[in-house]
Amino acid sequence: MMTEHSELIPITVIAGYLGAGKTTLINRMLHAARSPFAVIVNDLGELAVDVNLISERRGDIVSLTNGCACCQISQDLAAQLSNLRDAGFDAVVLEASGVARASALRQVTSQAEGYTLAKVVTLVDGTALDRLLNDRYLADLVKAQIEAADLVYQTKVEARALWQQRRSGEDRTPSTVAEPEVGQQTLIFSQSDSDSVLRRSEAESLLHPVLQRIAPSAKHLPSAGELPENLAVRFVAALEVALEKPEPVPQFNHRVVYPRKGLDLSDLEAFIRRNPQIERAKGWIDSSEGVVLVQATRSFFNVSRSEAPKPSGLQLIWRGAEPPLGDECVLI
Repeated sequence: MMTEHSELIPITVIAGYLGAGKTTLINRMLHAARSPFAVIVNDLGELAVDVNLISERRGDIVSLTNGCACCQISQDLAAQLSNLRDAGFDAVVLEASGVARASALRQVTSQAEGYTLAKVVTLVDGTALDRLLNDRYLADLVKAQIEAADLVYQTKVEARALWQQRRSGEDRTPSTVAEPEVGQQTLIFSQSDSDSVLRRSEAESLLHPVLQRIAPSAKHLPSAGELPENLAVRFVAALEVALEKPEPVPQFNHRVVYPRKGLDLSDLEAFIRRNPQIERAKGWIDSSEGVVLVQATRSFFNVSRSEAPKPSGLQLIWRGAEPPLGDECVLI
């Protein structure tokens, strides 16, 4: 049965380069949902939905306990949006691929029948921005993703705050955290930890200076606590953004690999370091520490316990035509 809508349905596009925190933000949005909305996954990797939110998996659709739903993007996005509208969802969030052109997504979503583009939100990993902008293959793409956004948020600000505080001698807590641009460790903060770290830093100082020049209205996004009001799925902030030239898109490839059972995580981290063309590694594997969720980029390597019933492989995304050079202990 068709569902009648008297108003256009807002679409929020979450963009940003690989590892910027798009999945994390969407999980936070799902947790904070006050009414059901739909999420369309358009990433090369796998959306790690919090298992405590899942009520049912059926094909490419995951239904959640709060009435929200997540689905894999189809070849016919227009038909998919029409089906979601008929299903009664009155807001949609589209997770862009980390290598997607934000301006192209803006054009497609703004022309969808029965919908209005609410906003394009670009997330920027402040701990990786220097590396990305110094990469001649990626700099134009990353900059264009930022310039095409209505809202820009810098993520992983706690790591940058700790780095700044330790440089100035303000924080004498023992730690293994390195300078964020070169460190391999990522941190997970509770709300109290986040508040404590950020309280000792001026908000403006946490923003990367280059990001401030590209997007003067950019803000930082703490990893815990309530989300800003303008990230609500029904908040409309879209502006007309005209780009003078198309964004160059580097060549990327991806593949699901299946590490051997009981793999030592240090071997996997070493494999990623030996292959700097790897931009993203994400998935559930059966390691020496049991089934774990691995999330890694060239800037960080993070492992967390997983409640997944079984390993589902590791999704690798790399630049160029040639696949990463593996070995039998990692890739089987």
